[in-house]
Amino acid sequence: MKKTFVICVMACITLMIAMVVQADDSSAKGEPWFDLENCSMCKHLNAESGLLDNIKWEHHLISTGMLTVTQVPEDYKEKYESASKHMQETSQQLMQGKQLPMCGMCQSMGTLFQSGKVSWESFETGVGMVSVMTSTDPDIIKKIRAHAQRTIDEYKTWAAERSK
Repeated sequence: MKKTFVICVMACITLMIAMVVQADDSSAKGEPWFDLENCSMCKHLNAESGLLDNIKWEHHLISTGMLTVTQVPEDYKEKYESASKHMQETSQQLMQGKQLPMCGMCQSMGTLFQSGKVSWESFETGVGMVSVMTSTDPDIIKKIRAHAQRTIDEYKTWAAERSK
């Protein structure tokens, strides 16, 4: 389990750094918020058979930003580790300057991190990971919370479509 935690934390940190390299305002481009087929990061989650049908995310607004809970069933932890490893490899490509397609959510998070005013912490739990994105800057807090609310709304729609 510690190996899973370390890989996931490293993938998240690397993902955030990499997204800074690619960050821009996706809403201006009209790109989908989630794009599991074309986003260079998210597609790795989609590539692991059954992972997306079994992993769950919760996003919550908190006073200084957002909290994300990622639930990964025990029998999908290896697939989650594999996806995280591939995401880390993609992050390396982005950090080396390679231009890769990113979904709106990944670009939005990158924009938040690019501000330099965001703190990110992740913790392993018995069922997966808890991540907290916060800031002390009131304008950045508003942006984090807007990102979180859009993610909540889009995830609800996405989950409903997948359950059909």
